Amino acid sequence: MHPSTRQHNSARRVGRTRQVAIMAASVGFVGAVAIVGTPPAHAAAPPTLRVGLYNGPDDWTGWQSSVDTKNNRDCRMRVAAPPAAKLNRNAPISGKGNYAWPQNFIPAGQYRLQVVCPTASSPAISFYSPRSPFNDARTMFSNYTRGVFGI
Repeated sequence: MHPSTRQHNSARRVGRTRQVAIMAASVGFVGAVAIVGTPPAHAAAPPTLRVGLYNGPDDWTGWQSSVDTKNNRDCRMRVAAPPAAKLNRNAPISGKGNYAWPQNFIPAGQYRLQVVCPTASSPAISFYSPRSPFNDARTMFSNYTRGVFGI
């Protein structure tokens, strides 16, 4: 075999070995990240929270939050609201349910709702008072995006 051919084959073998080593390391890293990022099997599912428009009698026209604590225990509905709002800002809840937020009894502003349990919490979602086409659009955007933009 010609010396240059032998050198060429040797370089190809080193290159192939290097590729295999890089691929093995990459697969190992991705596997480790997948294992570390997986929650334990016994962890409770996070609670869910949705905010919808409520068009009931005039006194109760406002918003309605639908909550499912997914069998988490000792959960609370946390409400961040303007200082003038007379609301229970840390109400205990469990199970599933709907909670009305009537616009006639709360001052104008942004209200952030979140279900917080000992092991998990829902995204924080906003609703805006008073009801108007613009505020309804903002509320529904926050609900649709699960509060990811903070609005």
